[in-house]
Amino acid sequence: MDKFKKEELIEKIAHGLDITPQMYNESTSVIRGIAHYLISQIPNLEIFKQGSFKLGTVIRPYNKDKDGEYDVDLVVKFQKDKDKISPSQLKQVLRACLKSEHYEKLLDDEKRRCWTLHIPSRTTPFHVDLLPCIKESENIIQNLSPIELRGSSVAITNIKDKDSKPYTYEWLTSNPKGFSQWFDSVNYKAYKEVKIRDRERIFNQNPDIFGSVEEVSDEYTRSPLQKVIQILKRHRDVMFFDNKEVAPISIIITTLVGKIVEENSSVFNTTYDLLNFVIDGLNFYSQLTISGYTTDFDERFKNKKLITKHMKDGKPYWQIQNPANSKENLANKWNEHPEKIESFFKRVKQVKVDLIDILDQTPAEIQAKLKYCLGEEFGNSLFENFSFESINASNTRVLNFNNQTPKPYRG
Repeated sequence: MDKFKKEELIEKIAHGLDITPQMYNESTSVIRGIAHYLISQIPNLEIFKQGSFKLGTVIRPYNKDKDGEYDVDLVVKFQKDKDKISPSQLKQVLRACLKSEHYEKLLDDEKRRCWTLHIPSRTTPFHVDLLPCIKESENIIQNLSPIELRGSSVAITNIKDKDSKPYTYEWLTSNPKGFSQWFDSVNYKAYKEVKIRDRERIFNQNPDIFGSVEEVSDEYTRSPLQKVIQILKRHRDVMFFDNKEVAPISIIITTLVGKIVEENSSVFNTTYDLLNFVIDGLNFYSQLTISGYTTDFDERFKNKKLITKHMKDGKPYWQIQNPANSKENLANKWNEHPEKIESFFKRVKQVKVDLIDILDQTPAEIQAKLKYCLGEEFGNSLFENFSFESINASNTRVLNFNNQTPKPYRG
């Protein structure tokens, strides 16, 4: 398959994984309703989105996951002093609000950091996670970096051990608004023009929703950066479906892809090229699993410090720093569960095999592999209205997969 067709297929994958404008509008309406209700109960609340809906990296749930839902994350910031309320008290204040009115029947059991509402939907099921927090204390903020983002840091509630009752709560420092600001700055610096051009695609596909191209806001558009993250998240969801405990969390995927884009001057205007570049970048760090520690990389590691490995208390210590919170190590769980490290780098190599190398194989092999690593149902829809024939290859036979049995995948 020539490069043009590879680019076309990778774009088709990304678009197929994305949420539709209709679904986005429905979730936005629900969010506004929740926010309006909470503010009517507790004035001066600040409520804002975080996570994939805010970053534009949301993906459709894997259909094999019967409980799979779109996940909307909301931050509920209370105007309270940290020294005048405990994390358990703050958590229960939010619960008391949600237990009244019609939200009570939608409320799930308490999660470690948030409360969850399961929303009935006309299009697709989704749930809303509400994270209670307050402004972080100034003495902690002053020791955080980067300086330009630390002002939005918050203290969030956390249950130390979900298996131990009664629960013991603690404060943790977080900065979801700062993370979004960092991500947006990287995205728009590299892909502002690409996102502007993407408005036309969205408009052409949804003329019943938008009256003009100008009505398509940035929330609907997708850059190669956002699409690569979506593709990697879907590959993770499918490949780790039976072993979710060792699956890489979304914030690690988002951070690493974003930092690779931020720290390289080259801008790749196609999702295929950026995906290839990102996978090669992540594969560089796989050497840390066999080469010892960060210091062993010498000059090769001089400008590549997204993932580091040192000795701490006589043990290997892995670190991925949150770009909006210098005190948060996103790889902490790697240090507690080394199997997560092996799984992460093993899957980085597998992504290259599944999504890049496979595109040089036969159409039947491409279809079989993508159905395996992205999901059977999604793989079937992917090849509807897709031709493997190159624009300049007049003699190439077009294959129709409607009656073909895909080649089984082993690996």
